[in-house]
Amino acid sequence: MSTKKRVLFSILLGITIIGLFFYFQHFSKRYFEERNHILYHLDRFQTLETKLQYEVLETSFFLYKNFDKIVHTVKELEAQQRNFEHDHLPYLPQTLKKDYRNYKKTSKKVKSTIFDFETVNSTIKNSLTYLTTLMKKIPNFENMHPQFNRYEQTVVSAISNVILAKSSFDKDFLHEIKKDYTELQKYHFKDQNLQRFHEVLLAHINIFLQNFPAYTKHLDTILQNLPQKSIEIFRKDFEKIYQEKLQTITLLYAIFVALFLFTVVYNIYLILLLDKENRELDRLARIDTLTGLYNRNSFFIEKRKYKNPALILINIDRFKHFNDIYGTEIGDCILQSVANTIKNYVKNISSAKVFRVGGDDFAIVLERDGIDLEKIACKINRLFQRKPIICRNLEIFVTASIGISTSRPLLETADIALKEVKKNPQKTCLYYTPSHNLLEKVNKNLQMTNVLIDGVKNGKILPFYQAIVDIRNDQIVKYEALARIKTEKGTESIYPYLKLAKEIKLYKSITKMIFLRSFATMNDKDASFSLNISIDDIIDPDFTNMLEELFQMYPNIKNRVTFEILESASISDYEIVKEFIKKVKSFGAKIAIDDFGSGYSNFEHLLNLQIDYIKIDGSLIKNIHKDKNAKLIVWMIVNFAQAADIKTVAEFVHSKEVYEVIKELGVDYAQGFYLHEPSPTID
Repeated sequence: MSTKKRVLFSILLGITIIGLFFYFQHFSKRYFEERNHILYHLDRFQTLETKLQYEVLETSFFLYKNFDKIVHTVKELEAQQRNFEHDHLPYLPQTLKKDYRNYKKTSKKVKSTIFDFETVNSTIKNSLTYLTTLMKKIPNFENMHPQFNRYEQTVVSAISNVILAKSSFDKDFLHEIKKDYTELQKYHFKDQNLQRFHEVLLAHINIFLQNFPAYTKHLDTILQNLPQKSIEIFRKDFEKIYQEKLQTITLLYAIFVALFLFTVVYNIYLILLLDKENRELDRLARIDTLTGLYNRNSFFIEKRKYKNPALILINIDRFKHFNDIYGTEIGDCILQSVANTIKNYVKNISSAKVFRVGGDDFAIVLERDGIDLEKIACKINRLFQRKPIICRNLEIFVTASIGISTSRPLLETADIALKEVKKNPQKTCLYYTPSHNLLEKVNKNLQMTNVLIDGVKNGKILPFYQAIVDIRNDQIVKYEALARIKTEKGTESIYPYLKLAKEIKLYKSITKMIFLRSFATMNDKDASFSLNISIDDIIDPDFTNMLEELFQMYPNIKNRVTFEILESASISDYEIVKEFIKKVKSFGAKIAIDDFGSGYSNFEHLLNLQIDYIKIDGSLIKNIHKDKNAKLIVWMIVNFAQAADIKTVAEFVHSKEVYEVIKELGVDYAQGFYLHEPSPTID
């Protein structure tokens, strides 16, 4: 697994642990809150159910106990049940829901029984109250009717048994009460008061006999603790289920702890791994993997450690040639061998360090005090020349160009010296000195680069128009658009910048700006004009596409534009040029060959290209009034052109003497500062 994936895994693991932690925390909190709330409700149920029993017993024992307390307790219990059903019942497992329904059923039954019991209890208490009151009246009857001693005894026995039965909740007393009741039914008194006493007595004893079985039955039902038992069943099942949940919490906690410990260990491992990889990356950032030498980054770091540093910059000659012929594998072998040769040679120089600073560039940095740098450079070169490099059974001799510098910036100055060596095949090494003015050349290139970039970026590239005159009547027949660039010094010719523009890839932008502005300017004029193009433009599809777009945008220009092609050795495929000429001529444009006679001119190609104009190079024209050879060459070109029906144009006409000579030779057109200077506008 890559380090990136390991880090991603660690992040995901960390997120998982955090998520698990919050889930565990939420789950645990919810578990304990839910458990405590449910247990609270169960405790309240038990308390209220027990309170009901107690209050029922109170009402059964005391004659004048208020039933309102029972009603209040029942309402409180029902409210507690409603709260439980709203807050917890919907979320309970089916087992607990079933247990709760059983409890609710028994609780409802007991509540109903309590109300039935209170009805019977009230009746019995009323009768008992009357019976105890009647018992107080017995002595009065005794005084009035002494013959009724037996009756009195039976009455006392009956009432006593009623009281005992009521107090003990014992149905066994009913037998004695019924016996006394049967005995008392035999009596009938003539005395109205006694008979009324007797009837009331019998009525209340009968009421007791009728209601006491229901009284004891209801009381037994109430005292069976059915709701409490249902609650205990609920509590037991609840504890069992929530014990399982607690086990889940414990398992989650164990998983969390395990993951946490794993993450800690894994992150320690990852930190160690990253540290190892960082050290490796640091090594790779300093070491060239192919040769094992210090790389360019290390060079800039290490050179600062030297007090008086010197640099020997070594470049393998024609290394691209070796790569192209033998392939990159052999090329790599050459680089490794060269690196080993250099490293082995300087290993005895304590201050020397070897770097690979480019594709085939090697640098030796060392303290310059007391060391003959040129001797070292020559010795290294002789090592290459003396012994071939063996790569895959191939013997390859290499040579090197070497630049030496002790001037800052080291690499830049050594590279300047190296480039000078490359220009001179007779040299193999060069010691940079400020007298070479090499650094000034670099600075000049930098300045010119900045000028070009600024010109393209800010639209400072613009065409100046120089008139071309018909020599026969001195009339202007067309204009040549010449590229100019605005600089701090003023407006300059683009010519000194062209080579650099091609190297820094700005040539196409410059060409495009000149063409766009020239077409836009000439669209409002009647004059003909010419534009310079090179072989690089001709083979560029973007350029030909731009021309087609311009011809479509400015259709009235087609017949007024001439394209001047530079005749040079760089034209290797004349078929491409012929196709281009054929294409632009189909639009109505004309073709001129520029700088003809400058050193590479081919009359045969001129005939094959079907051109319209030959522009004779300025190097022949400027001294034609005093150079017989130049005059002869121009005469030959003019005669050839006349025979081929091609018009001629003389450039760089800078004086009257030159103008008179070209007129004498029969040149058709002329341009130059003697006639008209380039101008940003056309009159």
